[in-house]
Amino acid sequence: SGAPAQADSLYRALIDLYQTERDSVPATYFHNRAIALEHQDRFEAALGMHVKALTAFRDQYGNAHPAVANALARMAFTYQRADRHVRADSLHRKALAMRRALLPPTHPHLASSLVRYGWLLVEQGRVAEARAKAEEGLSILTSLLPEGHWQIAAARSVLALCDMAEGRFAAAEGPLRSQFEQARDQFGPQDWRARTAARALVQLYRTWRKPDQSARYAEWLASTHSGEAPARLPTR
Repeated sequence: SGAPAQADSLYRALIDLYQTERDSVPATYFHNRAIALEHQDRFEAALGMHVKALTAFRDQYGNAHPAVANALARMAFTYQRADRHVRADSLHRKALAMRRALLPPTHPHLASSLVRYGWLLVEQGRVAEARAKAEEGLSILTSLLPEGHWQIAAARSVLALCDMAEGRFAAAEGPLRSQFEQARDQFGPQDWRARTAARALVQLYRTWRKPDQSARYAEWLASTHSGEAPARLPTR
């Protein structure tokens, strides 16, 4: 979409400028460009930027620093979105361990690691572990953020995926629909959060044998993105 592409262009220009006129590029420029690339689903390019960001953060701060944990966490999530789950799992575990060691127990970055790792775990069929991580992350988020914040909705959607995996479709439906509607309205139909939530609803209603509802969200995906692949359990 437009905003990630604009951010990519800006950070690419800044990186080129620093590489031309100075000895080093700020690690945050690599990090932010990686996020912009990931939001465009350009995962391989994003991973290349993440490697540069991680190297630069380690050069600046050493190995045991929150900035290094942030870089590892974001790289883990990019691998997760690219369906490279083995590598994502390893990096999520490292980032989560670092954040537990370096951050207060109610820090939002710790909550982010818990929720995103929970998301990966449910995709791997490790539902009990996923639920425990997501519940811990949700507890932190609800202590920090107002009700209705998108991160709270995202954490609840991971728990809904756990419910769906265990056959509790009615319990999963409300949180997944809320996540979709909030992400669509707040971030727009092209944003990965909205599209991921829509894919989860397609999968929910297919598994629940409600083809009309499944078709509704599949048609929304197709109508808002001409290259939409067949819907499946979300990996984003």
